[in-house]
Amino acid sequence: VLATLYVTGMGLTYMVLGVVFAMVGGQFGSILADWRVVVPICLIYVALSASMFGAFELNLPASWQAKLNTVGGSGYGGAFGMGLVGGFTAAPCTGPFLMGLLGFVAKSGNVAVGGSLLFTYAIGMGVLFWVLAAFAIALPKSGRWMEWVKSIGGIALLAAAIYFLRPVFPAL
Repeated sequence: VLATLYVTGMGLTYMVLGVVFAMVGGQFGSILADWRVVVPICLIYVALSASMFGAFELNLPASWQAKLNTVGGSGYGGAFGMGLVGGFTAAPCTGPFLMGLLGFVAKSGNVAVGGSLLFTYAIGMGVLFWVLAAFAIALPKSGRWMEWVKSIGGIALLAAAIYFLRPVFPAL
């Protein structure tokens, strides 16, 4: 139950982000057709991909991490409160994926897609928390398989960069 409340809080945070980015992106959608905007966005995706491949690490500032770690408490409300900020404390691991999804949502301008996609993303992240809650003793050890997951994410971010370049280079 606590893991479910945590994941629900995280889902609410991400859903709000998805709705906001869809609303803002929808209003400025024509800007995303200008090559002077698209090329820097694609360069950001390439940089995020490089982060997934281990070129550098993305971390929240230590002061923000310390502040976010104080949220919560015990019981159901504490689990939900920690979930509300859980996505932000997980940002070093999930930042490149999250930025890719937010960019896609902003370009689509569809509020329903934005909210549901980001909520689904949070539920997908939450699967790990449910597994942790249910099988804390028999979890797989971190290792090379985690590097494969990051590499697949890096490839997906490169594909997103190519996707965003389509208005500039229609041959893509």
